[in-house]
Amino acid sequence: MNLNLLNTAFMLLWVVVGHSQNNNNSSIKQESITEVFEKEDTKEEIDRLKFKKDRLEYRLAEVKKSPVGREYEISQIEGTINYIDHKIKEKENILKSEIYAQEFNIPEKGSLSDEEYRKKKMENLPDNKSGNMTIKTTLTQEEFDRLPKDRQEKILSMPERYTISK
Repeated sequence: MNLNLLNTAFMLLWVVVGHSQNNNNSSIKQESITEVFEKEDTKEEIDRLKFKKDRLEYRLAEVKKSPVGREYEISQIEGTINYIDHKIKEKENILKSEIYAQEFNIPEKGSLSDEEYRKKKMENLPDNKSGNMTIKTTLTQEEFDRLPKDRQEKILSMPERYTISK
């Protein structure tokens, strides 16, 4: 009878330990999965990702205190932190591009028609305010000399497109 009681207690202990480990793993999985709906504001999304990264780094420090048997969990947390770092860099690049666009009065993506875009582009070309879409190509004298004679003549006949530097 004592043997049956001992087996039952052992099985009950086995189930409780297994269940608690499953709950710990599922909480880690929930922390590591990014939210489906990101914040629309780039700054808010960066803050959200940094907060999530801080929580994961704290968890990683806790797990590394007793790493025996937790190698998988450690690698999973480290991988998630690397992923979040990558996402933060992407969002920071987007934020920088938005700030750059605002500083230099570049229109928002998709807000101009094709004709308005061409006009805005022509206004921002350094040497060309006339409206023609000509961009000069600069050749060194050595590059020009290496070209065949017919090509040299063609270049010389188009001074609006080509410049030759010394």
